[in-house]
Amino acid sequence: ADSVVTLHLTINNGTFNSEEITACESYDWKGETYTTSGTYVYNYTNANGCASADTLHLTINVGTFNSEEITACESYDWNGETYTTSGTYVYNYTNANGCASADTLHLTINYSDTTEITITTHDSCYVWNTETYCVSGVYTQVFENINNCDSVVILNLTVNTNITTHKNFSYDVYPNPFAEYTYFRITNSDFLNDDLTILIFDSRGKLLKQYPVLSNVTQLDMSQYASGMYMIKVINKQNVIAIEKIIKN
Repeated sequence: ADSVVTLHLTINNGTFNSEEITACESYDWKGETYTTSGTYVYNYTNANGCASADTLHLTINVGTFNSEEITACESYDWNGETYTTSGTYVYNYTNANGCASADTLHLTINYSDTTEITITTHDSCYVWNTETYCVSGVYTQVFENINNCDSVVILNLTVNTNITTHKNFSYDVYPNPFAEYTYFRITNSDFLNDDLTILIFDSRGKLLKQYPVLSNVTQLDMSQYASGMYMIKVINKQNVIAIEKIIKN
């Protein structure tokens, strides 16, 4: 007689999951910690008893950690802050990859120096660091100190010059005011054989020019200088015998 065989069949499938992950520094997955980008596979048997595998496509980004050493004078601007003392400073931020980052600044702050000196001279002029000053006043010069920062030196200068008046010495300056040239004329001859020198100074007392007196009329060329007030001193063997203000238009 005919027979009938019936098969009741259940087919189970494996599990195959896939995911893409981006993380900073490291990522924990299936009991493991991964610190480099890559593709990782986790093999296992699923609940139905079938061979299975999960796949991780992992991108690991890292933070940015820069360090720099800076030496500056007085202050230093860094990442929106102004620092005036030496020290180590840290700036925390998130970089372009979204990871925690930190830059470190090792900063050395040096400072300027200010020195004040007082000088009284009985000579007609005083030479200070290659500059010649013949008028009392306060003068400033700036140098670099050993730390390469500005060093300000202030000179309080007093020029005590005794003007020797000679009854036979007479002169005039013409024109005054003037445009480019003026003339210093000795109106007698008693001093023409002496050692006379005409010194020209600016309003701050800086020596600009000097002319030996070779005749009774000396042309003073001021064409290269700006308009303003200047001073003439006439020296007779280091003694000032005349002082006159001149004005250039």
